Amino acid sequence: MPLTQTALVVAANLAILTYNIGVLVYMLPIPSRRIKRLAPKLIEDGIYSAILVTSFATMLYISDLIASMSTLTLADVADWLNGVLQSFLSQYLAGKLLASLAAIVPGAGAAAAIAILPWSIVIFGILSSTGLVLALIYIVSGLKAELAALGIALYSLPFRIGRNAGASLIAFVIVGNIALHFLPHWLILILNGSSESWGAMLNGTYTGSEPGTGYYAVWGLVSDPGGSAPHYGVVVFKGPINASYPVLGDGSYYATHPPLIPGTYTIELEYAGVRITPSNPSITVPDDLSLTYDYSDVPYRLDISIPSKMRFIDPQGVLYSNCGLNGFSLHKSSSEGYDVYTISFTGDCGGYSAVKIIITMPDECMLINVNSDKITSSKIIDYSYIPWRGVPISYYRVRFSVYNSPFNVLLQYRCPAGLGPLRPEVPGAQSGGGLDIGAAMPTDIIVFGLAYTTSVYAYLAIMSMLIAGFASFLGAYAPRVVFRG
Repeated sequence: MPLTQTALVVAANLAILTYNIGVLVYMLPIPSRRIKRLAPKLIEDGIYSAILVTSFATMLYISDLIASMSTLTLADVADWLNGVLQSFLSQYLAGKLLASLAAIVPGAGAAAAIAILPWSIVIFGILSSTGLVLALIYIVSGLKAELAALGIALYSLPFRIGRNAGASLIAFVIVGNIALHFLPHWLILILNGSSESWGAMLNGTYTGSEPGTGYYAVWGLVSDPGGSAPHYGVVVFKGPINASYPVLGDGSYYATHPPLIPGTYTIELEYAGVRITPSNPSITVPDDLSLTYDYSDVPYRLDISIPSKMRFIDPQGVLYSNCGLNGFSLHKSSSEGYDVYTISFTGDCGGYSAVKIIITMPDECMLINVNSDKITSSKIIDYSYIPWRGVPISYYRVRFSVYNSPFNVLLQYRCPAGLGPLRPEVPGAQSGGGLDIGAAMPTDIIVFGLAYTTSVYAYLAIMSMLIAGFASFLGAYAPRVVFRG
């Protein structure tokens, strides 16, 4: 069970326990007002904890909704800050290298070290503040749901043992998720207000989504009616944006780079040399998405299934029959250095029907046997080679006629022993360029660096106050910022 679900189950049980302890204290014949006063507090705490458990997904959804108004994802912000980090890191290393080279000349080393000292301190401030924010972004984006669920579990501990820690952790996740999305807007606002040239230095790496649009990071599982998954592949979304996402070895895909934006999409699956139209070929974002928070950075889920007349087969292929695949089974055996796969199923097309079967597999494999009862014609087997994104595929088409239905089909093919699926080549997303500070004067960089570093820490201070305020709203008696520099 994922950590998020485990923590929520624990929190729910703790909420029930806290409530029942409160009821028990009410019922016990103890002549002590001090103890009796605990009863309503415990019952109240149990109810509040239960509310937090049931509103877990809602809180994160509202947080994501407000964050989407920034038109940036946390990945966008991280990429942007990485550009800042890399640009100034190269400047810092270049300065240190020049100082080291100057040390070769007697007496010049000390003078060079003194000359670049203010510049080095400012550059180090930029690097440290940017690195701190990046660490917070990676914590929030990678563990958002897990930390929020853990906070609720701490909050639910009886006698308010973990209320302060739990409320502070929940507040950090909710507020931090919102605030970190708006950091680039804040920095450019402040630096542009101080000097347009300083703001322009940051604008070089400022790349976001189209203003006014939300974003939806989506993941899902691809499967056939029997529950089998494809081993690698490509899911293609066509709509407001056109994007292709790789299907991993376990049959999952992640539509995150780029994320989807609202609108209607048609979906297509590329696998083992064929294009497959799923059972749900048209979807609307966000209406058809499920908000699950199975993963912190991919809150939405959309599973994709293929039609009932198709099956995924091992080690990497597809089987299709125009007459259906009732009672489908696939068995594997080994013989003389080969893995032999045996497929059996029952088809039903009515009397005197033309049967068409399509099967694809890696090119190293070979179809060796096709049998069926109730055949009234000869079997025609066509073979062709298909290059599929760097993976060689064999394509077989089998045709015959039957005089009655249902009929039974047996297919056998063999592959070299141990042959596994191959990963197709899928073009990846391209990242933006770095920060251009090559033309800036050293004095400009010093002033810019002080303004940038001050702005970052000022924003973190504001974020800390918001976190403490929200934690107090949740009931923390001494709120703390759980992650801070």
